[in-house]
Amino acid sequence: MISMPIALVVTQWVLLLALALLVLLMYRQLAHLLRLSGSANDAGGPVEGEPAQAFRYHQPGEPLVHDYQPGEQPTLLLFSDPRCGACDAALEAVETVTRNSRAAGLRVLVITDADDIAVAANNALATTALDVAVVDRSVTRDYRIVGTPLLVGVDREGVVRAKASSPDQTAVRRLLKDVRRAISDAAEVPETEKEVNL
Repeated sequence: MISMPIALVVTQWVLLLALALLVLLMYRQLAHLLRLSGSANDAGGPVEGEPAQAFRYHQPGEPLVHDYQPGEQPTLLLFSDPRCGACDAALEAVETVTRNSRAAGLRVLVITDADDIAVAANNALATTALDVAVVDRSVTRDYRIVGTPLLVGVDREGVVRAKASSPDQTAVRRLLKDVRRAISDAAEVPETEKEVNL
């Protein structure tokens, strides 16, 4: 019979117990991350079908305060952060896809809770043709923003109709289509007037 020193046996059992605890900790952390994201499809943000919230903002470098009132016109809200690389790509996609729709009455706001200096240092935000809205952190908290970029479509009734995280041009087009559909369902606008009224 082979005999093992007691210290070796105890060490093996301690190591096995430590490994089991690490595996449990890993699963607990994974569950926590999944809970933070809600689910794989949850982009955070406001719930579709709920009214969008009004907020106050200023444009970078301007002391004048503006009000955003949902329901005045169809609006796309792009929640962005100057330190987010994906936000720059999303901003470019939104700017490209909405060029004609903006001329037809669609309002697009790029919303950030960063300070004016950070916004000015970001080339995409500093040079965009879209309106950049600098808001308090309470606005992003009220809109339940858990990550950026997040695009939210609000119809002319002020109701959130669609949202997309990390939007590319295809996602922006799909979101615009959802907002248009909600507008046409609510107003029964003839097909030829849908593009003009958006």
